[in-house]
Amino acid sequence: MKLKKIASLALAGIMAVSMLAGCKDGGNGNGGSSSSGTTVTAAPIVSAMNNELSEKQKEQLSFASNAKLAAAVAKGAEKVTYEDIQNAGVPTIVTSAKDKDIIDAIADQFDGVLPEVEMLAESAAKHLENWDQTYIWTYLVDGSVASTDKVAEYVMNGVDGMKDMFYEGGNISGNKDFSHAYKGYVEMTKVTNDNTGDSCYLVAVMVEKSSTSTGTSK
Repeated sequence: MKLKKIASLALAGIMAVSMLAGCKDGGNGNGGSSSSGTTVTAAPIVSAMNNELSEKQKEQLSFASNAKLAAAVAKGAEKVTYEDIQNAGVPTIVTSAKDKDIIDAIADQFDGVLPEVEMLAESAAKHLENWDQTYIWTYLVDGSVASTDKVAEYVMNGVDGMKDMFYEGGNISGNKDFSHAYKGYVEMTKVTNDNTGDSCYLVAVMVEKSSTSTGTSK
């Protein structure tokens, strides 16, 4: 009987420790943990992105925060995998098939809200057509980047960046005989793997474009 009592106490102790461990794994102090074993934390980006706009771009738009976009980015961040974190470059535009879950999770938040939303797989200006439309670009940036300013610099000026977007003139397709007005929004989260501590930033840039005919066609 004494041995059974000791065994029962030992089992109860093991169960208590397991329950405590489960509680620890189920929560965090940074705004919630996703089911994939990552912690998602909102991070500022608006000011840094505005600082990276060229003079021509500043004539067309500035960036602001957007609650709907922030919620969409948080949903997309839940789909970021360990492999995504490991492969995040400086920057990596979200294009590959394995990242489709990220794009879909963001796009789903706008379903029925913004009927003309296009999730762009490239940043090429040729996508800007002559009708009202909302465009969303998504980027993964290495989490070891030291500052928000640096993240914004990479998103705007990287190989697939946005440095050639959002100004009239040049060779931007869709501008002929039309004038375009832009409203820009940007949100960012940092996704950290709970086991390794590795991380990446998920940045989403949303631009609402309205187009007006200038009536210059002959």
